[in-house]
Amino acid sequence: MEQSYAISAWFFTRALCAVYLIAFLSLMVQAKGLWGKQGIMPIAEYHKAVAAESDHFRYNEIPSAFWLSSSDEFIYGAAVTGACFAFAALAGFAQGWSLLICFGLYLSFCSSGQSFMTFQWDALLLEVGFLALFTVPWNFNFSVLWAHEPHWLVRGMFYVVLFKLMFLSGVVKLTSGDESWRDLTALSYHYWTQPLPNPLSPFMNALPLWIHQVSAVLTFIVELIVPFFFFWPRARFWAALPVIGLSLLIFVTGNYTFFNILTIALCFWLIPDEAWRALTQYLPFELQTAPAHIFPHPTTAVAMLFLGFLSVFWILRPWLPEQIIDSLSPFIANVQPFHISSPYGLFANMTKERREIVIEGSSDGREWKEYEFKYKPGDVNRMPPIVEPHQPRLDWQMWFAALGNLRSNPWMQTLMLRLFQNAPDVTELFEKNPFSDKPPMFLRARLYEYTFADPEDIVNSGIWWRRKPVGDYSPAFQNKP
Repeated sequence: MEQSYAISAWFFTRALCAVYLIAFLSLMVQAKGLWGKQGIMPIAEYHKAVAAESDHFRYNEIPSAFWLSSSDEFIYGAAVTGACFAFAALAGFAQGWSLLICFGLYLSFCSSGQSFMTFQWDALLLEVGFLALFTVPWNFNFSVLWAHEPHWLVRGMFYVVLFKLMFLSGVVKLTSGDESWRDLTALSYHYWTQPLPNPLSPFMNALPLWIHQVSAVLTFIVELIVPFFFFWPRARFWAALPVIGLSLLIFVTGNYTFFNILTIALCFWLIPDEAWRALTQYLPFELQTAPAHIFPHPTTAVAMLFLGFLSVFWILRPWLPEQIIDSLSPFIANVQPFHISSPYGLFANMTKERREIVIEGSSDGREWKEYEFKYKPGDVNRMPPIVEPHQPRLDWQMWFAALGNLRSNPWMQTLMLRLFQNAPDVTELFEKNPFSDKPPMFLRARLYEYTFADPEDIVNSGIWWRRKPVGDYSPAFQNKP
């Protein structure tokens, strides 16, 4: 007898709506500083540059509602609107239409957000969000207590997406050429070099090497072997447990926004209704289930076959002949801007050192004061924060900028310009602006190497980091009136 997954779909949909809500609320508090007229990477300037270089197909290359307007009010309003419709879908109102609006608005941010919206979980949210449009009712009713059985074609695509996410994350670790994954020492670097550590990270980092090596082996098992059991009905439930376990471990040892929540939500599809009923009996309400149609709607069938083809291409791409990849590349390039199917592969290369950019300002060129970021390492006495599921995108991007140089990160120069201007939307992204009364006359960016303090020092003296100067990231800029 075929197992039912109506309750699984209900829990997944609510989790997806919650992730959309988190994502839009996160964008609300930083959208103007990142993309407004006086932001770091203004959408208006980006669209103007694209329009000057592209033909009339630019709307396909950058599908975005911000072509209509890129004013500060419109950008902020898009985040607010997305949050409102995510809440409506979470409450069960007009789920199909609400989730479609969420998808369109989040796609707009990903298309126009440039370097600040290029993370794999952004692409994953869009891919899963698009697929979810085929699992919810398309009406204007409240369906909060109705659990709709998805067609097996749709459910099968969720298995493929979860397989692609996990399996490719394992493949890239082996094919990247990073020796630390091959000798199983990668996790001995991970906890202190990850973008935003949390208070548990230094204590995980201090564990013996053999524990990190065993953890690396278990990671490979979860990513390379367990995913094949997603397609075996009798093993799905048990296959979900190690994936959920790995996601929870990443969740409690770092700050990876809503990524782990979304991964766990995808695992809900592996849990049949008979397993959920043990939990739902404690809910203060009773879910009503609606069976799936025997035959899928033609649109659904075509969409699932198309999405399946794209996912299979990404899964097999590491082993496909170059001529096949080259022949399909133009077609894939036309589809890719919509993010309905994407490749994944997290932690392919492990960073072996931690360098942080420290921005300093001065009124006279002699005495320098540091700008303190809200979340990324700065003050060595400050405890690494717990910030997930929020993603402070400037703090995240500063980690990537430290891996390169000023020339490869031109937005850093705009950031310095905004600090010279004391642009309020940008300075609000910082914890401490030492020149809040009057803009500095000089700015510079310096590089420091950061390492965790020993757990004993953390406990006894409250020193979380140790740092030493490496050199200049930028020359000293002067603010000329």
